[in-house]
Amino acid sequence: MLKTFGVWLGFVVLVLLSFLANESYKTFFYRPCSAHVWRQCDGASYALNYHQNKGPFLPPQVHHRHAENGYAVSEFPIVYFLAAKGYDWFGFHDYYIRWIHYVIFILGLIYLVRITALFTQNRWLQLVPMAFTITSPYLYYYGANFLPDVAGLSIALIGLYYYFKFSEQHTWWYLALSVSLFTLATCLKVSAGILFLSCFGHYFFSILFPFIRTKNFRKPIVHLLVFGLGFALCYAWVQYDRYVAERYHFGGNLFGFYGIWDCDTHTILYIFKRLKELWVKVIFSKYLWISMGVFTLLFIRYFKQIDSRLRLITLFGGIGVVLFSLGWFKTFDVHDYYMINLFCLPILLFLCFIFLVEKKQWFHARYQYPLFIILLGAIFYHSLLKCRGEQHFRFNDPVYNTLNPSLYRIEPYLRSVGIKRTDTVVSVPDPSPNISLYLMNQVGYSEAYTDEHYNIDVFVGMSKAKYLIVNDSSYCSKPPYDKYCRRDNLVGQFEGIKIFRTN
Repeated sequence: MLKTFGVWLGFVVLVLLSFLANESYKTFFYRPCSAHVWRQCDGASYALNYHQNKGPFLPPQVHHRHAENGYAVSEFPIVYFLAAKGYDWFGFHDYYIRWIHYVIFILGLIYLVRITALFTQNRWLQLVPMAFTITSPYLYYYGANFLPDVAGLSIALIGLYYYFKFSEQHTWWYLALSVSLFTLATCLKVSAGILFLSCFGHYFFSILFPFIRTKNFRKPIVHLLVFGLGFALCYAWVQYDRYVAERYHFGGNLFGFYGIWDCDTHTILYIFKRLKELWVKVIFSKYLWISMGVFTLLFIRYFKQIDSRLRLITLFGGIGVVLFSLGWFKTFDVHDYYMINLFCLPILLFLCFIFLVEKKQWFHARYQYPLFIILLGAIFYHSLLKCRGEQHFRFNDPVYNTLNPSLYRIEPYLRSVGIKRTDTVVSVPDPSPNISLYLMNQVGYSEAYTDEHYNIDVFVGMSKAKYLIVNDSSYCSKPPYDKYCRRDNLVGQFEGIKIFRTN
């Protein structure tokens, strides 16, 4: 009992340490901002439209009208739906989405400790994979954010725990619960399916090669049907995504592959440069990258001595990470969040390392063990500092704060001059579909997905767009906006943002 208490006390201390060191008590109340605010506003737009329009769960709506009536979908929108219920009950505060995602992240970390406890009785070692997961800069940044990627990974970790329980006890409801969680995770983010497929690979190989398991799996047909149902639901969700995109004429969400085979040599070299110079440091600190190299060598060296479940799931996880990286390679130019669920491989390697430490009794000598713990503590502290630095950079550096801050405050003024939130507007400059529209809480169009053949003239003509909102005065003299930016069309100004009638 005392050992269990010590583990969870250590867990709470590590979470609080990360929370305070990264000043999350501030960022947890931020509206969409900083890195990938484009994608943040897409998700937040789902929740606000659920709250305001009281529409059905599927399909959800966004603010832009590049999709017919704003109907567009990507991930399974359950978190945004729950946040909208929070708006209904407690009033609109879009940081509820951050809170929900962070709670899911913490649940995933709790289950990561529980998974580790399956392979070691040492209370310090049980905290190691969790400690380095919570200090991964990009996981921490997106853990309390508007994107569902970390939530997908976290739910998949819970599914992994119950799969391990199923593999031990062969209780069918453990498998049903595991597959249900894997299915939800995959629908939140398709890359979260790597762990799902890895566990299925272990189960399938256990049927084909009985020598790799310790007990016979009873009723394999039933088990395969449970797996099959999970895969079928994931496939059905992807097809539904595509149906909505086709039905409402919107191709802006990324569906299908963006593989390395579609890249020329210049693009490949550019993305590798981005990985080396930018993304590597937001995944791990340099000492953890060195540790990953050591863990990989140990995994290869002691492959046959690792728990059969763990070694096969790690092997299949590694294959899945490589295949996903090749299949979505083009997204790695600017989308670091596409790499979030690839973190399942470092987690699995950590678990293999912990298993070997426990099995081999490495560093358990009188002096070696405390030195080992001190070394892990020093690496953790360095990782925490690097994580803190990345959070500070993303939330404070001007490179991530290019939005006109008046957009966050303009909505009451728009209503005061008679512009309803359902009035169609054109908002410029804005290369994203939803950022300015969401922040203003206004339906309409932006510069996203437009060109000389599809611009404000078309929007005004086909949809009766009533207003042009310009948050950069230089656009007032830029074609094709200049002809609408006449003094006699001016409705009002708010902190430099100008509003013009278009007809």
